[in-house]
Amino acid sequence: MKYIVLICKLIGVWPIEKDLTKWIQQKWQPQDHIELKLRARGFFTIKFSNLQDKEKVFENGPYFHYNASFFMRY
Repeated sequence: MKYIVLICKLIGVWPIEKDLTKWIQQKWQPQDHIELKLRARGFFTIKFSNLQDKEKVFENGPYFHYNASFFMRY
């Protein structure tokens, strides 16, 4: 299976994986499976199994999590 990955960073907040996953599910409502991995210093990656989910998320920003800005690249 081919995955599409977004590399993201939250400025000023280093979230707990469980909280961020819940927020993503509620706000982005992906149709297919996503996989979140926290990295160092507020960075995280999101693997999408569906190109349409990634495009919807990438194009509908900006996003904020507890007043912290999301920055995304793919």
